[in-house]
Amino acid sequence: MAQLDPTRYKRLTKSLEYGVSDGVYWDSTNSEIVIVIDDTVKAKIPLTQTAGTALISDGTDVEPTAISGDATLSGAGALTTSGLTLGSDARGMIARREASTWEGHQAKTSGQILGGDGTDIVSVAVSGDATLARSGALPGADVTLGSDATGDVHYKSSATVTARLAVGTAGQVLRVNAGATAPSWSDDLERVVVEDFNALDTTDQVALILPSGAAAAGTTGTVNHLYSPGGKVYCCAAVGAGQTLFPAIVAAGLDIGGDQADDEGWEIWSNFAGASGKPFIIGKDPAFYFTCKIEIGDADGLDFLMVGLRRAGPHLATFTDILDYSSFGVSTAADPMAIKLLTGLNGTDTNTDTTQTLAQATAVQFKVLVSAAGVVTFQHDIVTPGTLSAPTTTVAQTLDNGDPVIPFVRFLNVAAFADNVIIHKWDAGFQ
Repeated sequence: MAQLDPTRYKRLTKSLEYGVSDGVYWDSTNSEIVIVIDDTVKAKIPLTQTAGTALISDGTDVEPTAISGDATLSGAGALTTSGLTLGSDARGMIARREASTWEGHQAKTSGQILGGDGTDIVSVAVSGDATLARSGALPGADVTLGSDATGDVHYKSSATVTARLAVGTAGQVLRVNAGATAPSWSDDLERVVVEDFNALDTTDQVALILPSGAAAAGTTGTVNHLYSPGGKVYCCAAVGAGQTLFPAIVAAGLDIGGDQADDEGWEIWSNFAGASGKPFIIGKDPAFYFTCKIEIGDADGLDFLMVGLRRAGPHLATFTDILDYSSFGVSTAADPMAIKLLTGLNGTDTNTDTTQTLAQATAVQFKVLVSAAGVVTFQHDIVTPGTLSAPTTTVAQTLDNGDPVIPFVRFLNVAAFADNVIIHKWDAGFQ
């Protein structure tokens, strides 16, 4: 290289070789230390006192470079910061990496926590009182769903929604509702009578005796107690000319077909006269229902069939002598069976054709529902088995306050005989 200008460069070290410019020089013009080796400038080290700059190598030279914020470089290589600015900074922000840059992410919004969405971190809201522990536990001090009170129960009303069931009243019990969709409170578990006869084995037979403890009798109108393998008690009485064959468990359920003789049949009921359960009282009890799944072997053999609720009272030879009843029925022998709504209120009887029919040897669910005010509605699953819906044609009926009603099934043969009359399931309780 050319000889250094001696008026500008002052040698700070001796030359190692005569005639060669090497060593350490002071550049008085730029206030730099210049290192020269073999006539080549290898480095320039500025000695500046400019505020906010540091000596940073760019790969060729070491140049003073401005920095911002508060930082401390230690000889151990650590960089500790007391302030880092990313732009639009505010208290509570965190440094968050975007796709290619860093940004300040506001993370101090009340009630929010940081979470990952698989790609980024996001601030999400939480509500209620909860404590997050470093061990990963989330102990909840309180969960509020609205209008909450001591004793309320929380349950899933759908796959994604938690609902509140208000605390019941004294003496109520928690049970599954009639639609098997949610819990509900019941005033009296003793009124609930549910039995799946179809699930029983034929070796699990019923036992019948008179209420006195004597042998069962099939004479007309005599009330027997039928004890099921499930521990329930039902009442049954022969209708018409009497019976010698008593109800029994068969493969499909409880067969009450009896002798299969003209003008003979059975009535079976619960919730009264020593049978399991208590009568439902209109205006006093909450809404209730009776569902019976039943099958008729030969529709041409029916004089009549009635399934539903009737006023609690003694077994009567003539059914229409009962003051109040709400039932599905068959009143003419034919296959398919014309399904009727047979109702009575204070001695006035009504026969309403639903305009729907049911083929014989087909299991069907008949359901009668009564509101707390006594309003009666009817449902069946003739259209879509397993799905209850209202009949095509229905009838309006409201039972009187104070009336006690009970679930029942009653049928009578004609000369063609009904064959098997099989109760698959008996289900009475609160809605």
